[in-house]
Amino acid sequence: MLNKNRYIKEVLAIGILFVSLCILFEIIFYKTDISRNIYLVASLFYIFILPGYSITLFLKDDYALGERIVIGSLFSAAILGILTYDFGVLGWHIKSQSWILPPIFIMIGVGVNMIKFKQKQKKDVK
Repeated sequence: MLNKNRYIKEVLAIGILFVSLCILFEIIFYKTDISRNIYLVASLFYIFILPGYSITLFLKDDYALGERIVIGSLFSAAILGILTYDFGVLGWHIKSQSWILPPIFIMIGVGVNMIKFKQKQKKDVK
């Protein structure tokens, strides 16, 4: 059975991480506008943390949330960096890549998690 409470707790923890980073960035960059700091944190979340979290969803039984966020963020940064360079060499401008690649990673992560969940359900039924 799908453990909805676990996903709700993880989404809540990610929201708390977002707010904590907003506060931290506001303390560090106290001379800048709060809206710029929120925009910066939101863009970092969109580019690195959310795709990394969704890619590591299938590891939820093996690793804790904090470990998955760190591993996923590093993985997302590495893969997005490599793909951005390669697509830039092929002529695809970086301006559109930052809007298209993270949702693709998120969809791949959620899709792999759904496939793994369905396989686990079939195994439990047998």
